[in-house]
Amino acid sequence: MKHLLNYGVFKYLWLIIIVPKTIQFVILGILSVAYLSKSGFLFNKVTISFSAFIFVYLIAILQNVLLNPFVDVMRVFAAVNVVGIWFFAVIAYSHFRKSKIDFLKVKKYMYINMIVMIVLSVVFLFIQYRTNIYILGRPLSSVDWLTTGYTRRFTGFLEYPNLISLFYFIVFPISLLHVLDKKKLYSISFIGLAFIPVIVSNSRITQMAMLFSLLFLSFVHFLTPKQRTFILLQLPFAIIILLILLSNEIGEIWHDFFNLRSGSNRLRFVVYEESLRQVFQRSPFIGLGIRETFAISAHLGTHSTYVGIIFRTGLIGSYFFFRQFFRQLITLIRSLIQSKHVSFLGFIITFLVVIMFEDIDGSNWVLYMLFVFMGIMDNWIIDVKAQTKERIGLVESLSH
Repeated sequence: MKHLLNYGVFKYLWLIIIVPKTIQFVILGILSVAYLSKSGFLFNKVTISFSAFIFVYLIAILQNVLLNPFVDVMRVFAAVNVVGIWFFAVIAYSHFRKSKIDFLKVKKYMYINMIVMIVLSVVFLFIQYRTNIYILGRPLSSVDWLTTGYTRRFTGFLEYPNLISLFYFIVFPISLLHVLDKKKLYSISFIGLAFIPVIVSNSRITQMAMLFSLLFLSFVHFLTPKQRTFILLQLPFAIIILLILLSNEIGEIWHDFFNLRSGSNRLRFVVYEESLRQVFQRSPFIGLGIRETFAISAHLGTHSTYVGIIFRTGLIGSYFFFRQFFRQLITLIRSLIQSKHVSFLGFIITFLVVIMFEDIDGSNWVLYMLFVFMGIMDNWIIDVKAQTKERIGLVESLSH
């Protein structure tokens, strides 16, 4: 039972991913109750801040229901589902923050989860224009309309294709820790194979994010200090030469890449603008709580974590969320710099960019896993601080 509680969410992640959202809610709810009964609830700055955010979120939903006679009942249920997952996620954080788990097992399970994603993307490459595969109503791929015409987009049995970007930031960095200590050729091969799902997902933000993250990781982890210095000295000249010789070609490639889904780009920014306008006109302090229908295929308060938090919880809820969220990230960044994992900073930077265009609570399992790893990382940060103090104490004792 202890093994299931501490490692079940990693070991059976794909099972959680592919089941319908309602069943996900039930599974994660049962897990959270089990965590609570085993570990209790940890009261610290993290849980208090996010609990305050959840409370404001609930008040905003209640206010919208009472004051808006035309509120969509289905949107109310969707909002309640999201609030519930936030609550479960905070409980999961509390459990993993208090529990001592074997991180080697976690890395192994995340590596296996990443291998499953890679295999699915390879299967897609072989069958993409011949047939499609469904599991519990979820497709392996979906139709995509680009400015260049019709194509197929790898979905990987996730709820929607862009979730692949969040899957990567949850699974890939941890799985990478499992292989980086192995032979360099093995690590590089794994990184190359892991890029296949990114390419076939046709998610532009994921492709750019992963390319930057992997270049940063390769630069720091695989190169010697002399090689890094040489590249940094030569890089400005190489960029200038490329811009001089290939400025037109680079401009055309960037224009085509950015405007691959020009309609999607326009809709996103219209949603952002209208979401902020509505919340500051109608309920600036506690937000509107419920993501309201907008246009034909969009909802206000979606397609951006930052805009979504402001739309749903206003200035007060946003204060509690962003204050603690960025505090956690700053602490993690400092610990990465102090440890041997500074090469993973690229993932932190690009994650902050990706959630500008994606919702961290757009899927139940995504939000839940983020808080699970937040608890694990807080435990790791404590260990890093303890090791740093020991080194400082050792140096001081030797100096005396």
